[in-house]
Amino acid sequence: MFARTMARDYEGALEALTMMPDSTQDARPPALGVPDKLLAELQIRWFMGDDERAKTLLKEARSILQKRIADGSQHDTRALLGEAKLAATEGDSPETQRLIRRWYREGAWDVPERVQFTDQVCQTLAAAGAAEAADQCLRTAFEEPSDAMPFLEPYLPFYDGIREEPEFVQLVAGLEAAGA
Repeated sequence: MFARTMARDYEGALEALTMMPDSTQDARPPALGVPDKLLAELQIRWFMGDDERAKTLLKEARSILQKRIADGSQHDTRALLGEAKLAATEGDSPETQRLIRRWYREGAWDVPERVQFTDQVCQTLAAAGAAEAADQCLRTAFEEPSDAMPFLEPYLPFYDGIREEPEFVQLVAGLEAAGA
């Protein structure tokens, strides 16, 4: 499903999503506070421009995330990333950036967490249209250990909205010149 989404085969991604297990029956909480399947469909619908379905999914995701926060998980830094993804989907760039800054303050000191989630942080910033912040995030991610891969990351659909921004153009040109 992820590969189809990243290849911009959104219909194929939705088809693959039907085979994904429903994590609401899972005993452990979802990584970002929102069930993986719900978050994946929201992301796909947002990429597709299916605003009506995305709004419905966003409302459901926000409801689930608010219950988790109300249960005392407000210090759960992964829930902060979930909240940031929802804010980005809503087009709220200032709120997305605020939540990401909070994640850096409260959770990024944990090296394994930073390594595992930095690519998603950069993607979320880009999806929110925060070109300068996404550019800085990527530059840092490519210098430090992270799951962000310079030969792939800038070409993912998260970055489509900032693809023509000067910082991003310069970043991609530098990567291509370096052979990444």
